[in-house]
This record gives sequence, C-alpha cells and structure tokens, in this order.
Amino acid sequence: MLTRMRISPSVFLICALFMLIGVLRLNELSMYNPDSTRYLIWGNSLAHGKGFLDATQPEQDRTVVHAPLYALLIAPVEFIMPYSLTAAKIASIAWGMLALLLCYTWLNGLLGRRPAIVGTLMLALNPLMLVYSTEALSEVPFLAAMLMVLIAAGRDLEAERASNRTFILLLVCVSLLPLLREAGIAVVAAIALSFASARKPQKAAIFILGPALIAILWYLRNTQMYPPAEGSQAGNFSLLFQHFATPDNAPILSELIQRMWLQAKEYAWQLSGMLLYPQYGSHQIVLVVQPSWIFSFFSGAFGLLRYIIAPLTIVFAALGVGADFRNSKGALLRCTAAFLYLCGILIYPIHDVRFLFPLLPFLIFYSLAGAKALYRRRIKVEEQGSRLWLFRLGALTALALLPNVVGIGEIVITNLEYQKSPVMFYQRLSRLGDYPPIFAQPWPHLASWIRQHTPDDAVIATSAKDIAPMVGGRKILELDPGVPLPEFERILRDNAVGYVISPVRWADIGAFEFQLRESKRLRFEAAYSVASLRLFRISSRFIEPGTEERGETPPGDSSTAGGLLKRGRWLLMGGQYPEASSFIIKSLQLAPFQPEVRYQFAVTRAFLGDTANW
Repeated sequence: MLTRMRISPSVFLICALFMLIGVLRLNELSMYNPDSTRYLIWGNSLAHGKGFLDATQPEQDRTVVHAPLYALLIAPVEFIMPYSLTAAKIASIAWGMLALLLCYTWLNGLLGRRPAIVGTLMLALNPLMLVYSTEALSEVPFLAAMLMVLIAAGRDLEAERASNRTFILLLVCVSLLPLLREAGIAVVAAIALSFASARKPQKAAIFILGPALIAILWYLRNTQMYPPAEGSQAGNFSLLFQHFATPDNAPILSELIQRMWLQAKEYAWQLSGMLLYPQYGSHQIVLVVQPSWIFSFFSGAFGLLRYIIAPLTIVFAALGVGADFRNSKGALLRCTAAFLYLCGILIYPIHDVRFLFPLLPFLIFYSLAGAKALYRRRIKVEEQGSRLWLFRLGALTALALLPNVVGIGEIVITNLEYQKSPVMFYQRLSRLGDYPPIFAQPWPHLASWIRQHTPDDAVIATSAKDIAPMVGGRKILELDPGVPLPEFERILRDNAVGYVISPVRWADIGAFEFQLRESKRLRFEAAYSVASLRLFRISSRFIEPGTEERGETPPGDSSTAGGLLKRGRWLLMGGQYPEASSFIIKSLQLAPFQPEVRYQFAVTRAFLGDTANW
C-alpha cells in the first residue's frame, strides 16, 4: 500500500545537482517556437490582469492555440520580471525539482527506497529532463502533475477507505491535467477506467465529468467568445481529424490507423532508447557543437547497440508490467495510462520526441521493476542486502548513466561557450559544415539594436516570434515564409510594416529570400545583421524610385546547394525553365531534405508541365 513516507536525503542532493546543471544550461534562446514565446506573452498578460491576450502583434489576439495552464503557472514570475524568458526557465527548473521529488515518492511506494533513488537519478540525469526543464514549455509541469495524479490515485485505489483530502487533490489535478497538455486526456481516461474496474463507479464518473466540464468551458471560450481569425492557426485538436497520411475522401478511421503505423515506426527506436541514449537517437535534441571523442564514440556505438538495447528494454519493461500486476492493485491504472497516452501521440499527426517525454517515468519504473523481479529470482533473499549485491547494483547504474552524463556534459559545455560571446561563437560555428541553428540566432542582440534605432511604433515582420517580447512597444507580425509574393506584399502594405527580419534558415538562404529579391513594388535595404539574423528596412519603389534593375549576372555560388538554388530560381523568373530545372536538380542532389529546395523543384516541374515527376 502507498503510504506517507520520508524523502531520503540522497534525493535532495540529486535535486541540488539537477538545479546546478540546469542553471548552467540557461540562456535567452528557445528551442521550440513559437510555443515558448506564446507562453511568455500570455503569461505576461495574465500577470498584469489582461487575461489571455497577445498584444505584441498589429492586431491584438485573444485566441489561445495551446493548452493554457502553463502560461498561468509562469504568470507570478512575470509579474516581477515581465517578459523574462530566463525567469520562466528558472520556474521550469523548480518544476523539474518538484517532479524529481514526486518521482521518488512514487517509486518508493512501489519499489522501495534504493530502486527509488536509482530511478530518480536516472530521471534527473536524462538529457530530455534537463532540456525540457530549461525551456519555457509545459512538459515538465505536466510530468509533475501526472506523477501527483498517479500517487494520489494509487493511494485511493489501494486504500479501503481513502481520505477526502486525497480525493479532492486527485480531482483538482485530474481536472487541470488536460489544460497543461491535451494528451492528459489519456491519463484522465485511465483513471476513470481504473476506478470503474475497482468497483468505484461514482468516483469514476466524477473523474470524467470534472475534466469534461472544464474542457467544454475552455472550448467555448476559444471557439465562441474568441474564435481564431481566418487563416490563423487553430487548436491542436483540429489537426486530429484532418487527412495527412490518406486522401481526403478516405475514412477517418483509415487515416488514424495509417498515422499510428507511420508514427510507431518512427517512435519505436526513440522510445526504447529513452533511458540510455535519447540524445544520440534523436535529431531534435541537437545542442552540441564539435563533440568530444567520447560523445562521438557513444553516438556511433548506439547506432549498432540499439539493436540490442531496444529488445532488452522491452524484456525488462514486460517483466516489470507482470511484477506490477502481481504486487499492486494500482497496476491497471499505470499500465492503462501509459498505453492510452502512447495511443494518443501515435494518432497525433506531428512527430516530436518531446511527446514521448511523459512516458519516461513509466519506462524507468517498469525497467526497475523488471530488474528487481529478475534479481529476486536469481539471488537469494539473504544476499540481496549484501555489499556485493549493492556494489553490482551501483556499477550497473553508473554504467547505464554514463552515456547520458557525457551527453549532459557536452550540452553544458556548448552552452557556456555560447554564453561567453554569442557573436564570436557564431563566427566559429559558421566555419563548420553543420551546427545547431539555435546558437546562430542571438535575438537579444538584434532586439537591442531595434530598440535603439527604430521608431517606437515600428511594425516588424518576421518568420519567428522569438523577438516579440524583447522590442518594447513595437509590433511584431509573424509571417509564414512560404507566403506567395503578391500576398507577401499585400500583408506588408496593409499592416504598415517598416522592417522585415530574415533569419538564415540553411546555407545562406534566409526566410523570405526570394520574396525580398523579386518584389517589384517594395525595396528591401539591409539595415543591420548579427550572426544569422538579418534586418531589412522596407521602402516603396514607386514613392522612392531607384536605379537598381534586375542584374544580368545570376546570383549564388554554383558549388553550393544554396547558390545553385538561387541561380535556378533566377533563371526560373527569367523564363528559362529547362536551365532552371538543371540547377535546382543539382541543388536537390546536394540538399535532398531541405524543404525550400524540394518546393522550388516542384515549382520548376510545374512550369515545365511535368507534374508527374515531383
């Protein structure tokens, strides 16, 4: 039975170590945008009594496209430090420490003190935990809330007669969980099923009605009171019923099944490697520049070892599931919560390793439970407390943690190098063949120049929302880089945009690259640049006529993918379609996965009348 328990001093040391590493990883950049910036803007608005309002853009907007509760959680720190991304990240670290304490409490009640300490250390030293605890994102608060729900629900299910305080705490947490992340609905469903199975139908019904009522109220707020503007992003739920993997006329059930199959193939290796090599197995957590030989060794080794680690992880997790069902009444809750959550992210059409993150505590628990069951079979009870057995346990734990410790060390070292001098760090990066783009965009440096050299009422268009909280009262218009040229010009004119930011996206190709080059109505003059961020001043070619004409010499270096693409586009706009196609095909061969290259290839084939060979 889960009971009240004292937290081991070792866990507080783990939390202190986690906090120290988290502080060393802090910077003023965001890995996920516009999500992080939107949370920061809503949090600041809530902190100053304006509700959910984005006032940083030309037309104020009250539509909220993400689960809203995280913005409310960071509002207190933004009341003291408005628009401070660093303060929001520090709050996330605090939530990470709370999640570690809750993880220990959860594991201690199920497995005992020593496995709980090992499991808490595994969570604290997992690169995913570090990264998401140092970003303005809802992942870590969701993890803490989910663990609190599992603890409270487990106590209620195990107890003959649960206290009212535990039930009220559980109801509040369950009701708010989907407002942190929509996938929390899976946990709500698991709790309702578990209580119904335990012959507690009244509580099961309450756990369904509470979250449903709050979800309906929030849905009405976002669709009836403040509906999204035409053409703007809708909520995440709207994506579930669109066709991405099947034709538009296919049944939605066929679409969901196809999605689950495609996502399962992509997530399988990431999920099975989350304990030992999440940083090596995902191309999304790219925060290391010029890694050391040991990091490169692990990265190469896991390319082969994953074929061994993945089956072993499955075996240990399966043993853990079996042991849990034999030893605890709350086993159905945990297994159902993990299964339904996994189903939820498999049908979601967007692929992101952070969606797997809430499954990490389940993977730790089941792996430890499976290892414990296996050891009990092979080792006599009187030997389990011996020093030799403890030494073996410690050695295996250290070996399992080593790859993640190395990865975390590389993340911290890279971040400290960036913090010394972002501009000099970029100069070093630009000489490399490949580098994390997050470190090439020092938004505070660009924002400082904008505050000093542009009018207070300036409107600035950009493909990224990161700079919005940093430019004072100036308005930021977030604009899709793929917008066609006539629409691009109309939007800039209608919103009286005076400047446009063009971050370099790859090679030397920036956002709005071809719109800026090809506009016949507007002139774009370079105003300032820092690292890969470029700012252009906009003027009218009619009001302020100039002498510049379209050059006879095509732009771009024909030895690079970006240069070839520029030349191909230049020839395309001049009506030389076959010549343009040859250059763009060469660019595609050098950069086959770049969306801009693939898009321009499709455009060129369309001009040639060959749409069958896209």
